[in-house]
Amino acid sequence: MSNCTRMSLTLKPEIATRLDSYASASLVPKVRIINLALDAFLTEREEDLRDAELAAAAYERFEKSGSKGFTAEEARKLLGL
Repeated sequence: MSNCTRMSLTLKPEIATRLDSYASASLVPKVRIINLALDAFLTEREEDLRDAELAAAAYERFEKSGSKGFTAEEARKLLGL
């Protein structure tokens, strides 16, 4: 692998065993599995952070607008549900 950073990590024994088993069965190198797993994990967490920032900004705009909010029960009644 080019342009990589070497790191050391410590895994719980059961995770190491699962990693070994999957790598052997799938013929996928452990380093590839770890890279894919970390990429998926970090991508999801970054999306969660962006979503939280967007939600906070939307709520701030709502508060500043002076608009009235509704409880779930009020919304159901208004919608005839």
